[in-house]
Amino acid sequence: MLWACVLAASPFESISRRLEVTTANLAGGKPALDNVKAVVGTTFKLGGQSTYVRGVYDRSVADRKPWHQSLKEIRVAGGLFSTDTFALGYTVARDFFTGSTDGMLLGTASGTQLVAEYGSGQLQALKAERRMSIAEKAMSVNADWLLPAKQATMKLTCPLDSSSTVAGRVDYTTSGGVAGYEVGYSRFLSPARKLSAALAADKKRLQVQYVDTALEKGPAWTATADVELEPTAGTLLDTARFKLKRSWAW
Repeated sequence: MLWACVLAASPFESISRRLEVTTANLAGGKPALDNVKAVVGTTFKLGGQSTYVRGVYDRSVADRKPWHQSLKEIRVAGGLFSTDTFALGYTVARDFFTGSTDGMLLGTASGTQLVAEYGSGQLQALKAERRMSIAEKAMSVNADWLLPAKQATMKLTCPLDSSSTVAGRVDYTTSGGVAGYEVGYSRFLSPARKLSAALAADKKRLQVQYVDTALEKGPAWTATADVELEPTAGTLLDTARFKLKRSWAW
């Protein structure tokens, strides 16, 4: 938590903090904690541009190394320049667990967001997102090109009504055609409760997630269930995974 203490003592404009505690797989044995994660971020002015710095502290409960070695990542983000029709920003992240440094350039032009990701000494991905209105429905279309894998991803997200959204994603490779596809559905049961489901049809996996920010004042609870629909060994219950996460933000 040294990083959090340094930020809290600095004259930044604003500081955000989040703490997450995640259980191990509750479907596979006795209840137990699995991971503790803390995120501290702050915004300040650098050369007249707003700059954001974030530190991520990530520690497995089973980890035996010293606590101060659990600082996983430091990320810096900010704007480079902007006009009435175009804006360009950046992010740079250092992962202390893997020793890698990654960067992104983010541009926005005429309602389209463009992203270039760099890492491991080469360009990793080119991404684009476009928001549009069709038949009075606000839709978003995402197109990604992963260069090392030579794989493209297309995703369409469309609201069904004021509280429900459906999404579809297809992955393509230059050599084998369709590599995978997924369909998803989410619905706000109330302003503070959301239920979502995603089916990776090619992998025969179903994930259901429930988020509740009204269960108690302050923390948010997330319950996630993941199951193989056609397990190669055992039954559905043998492959099921169920986890709970409690997070605080202040």
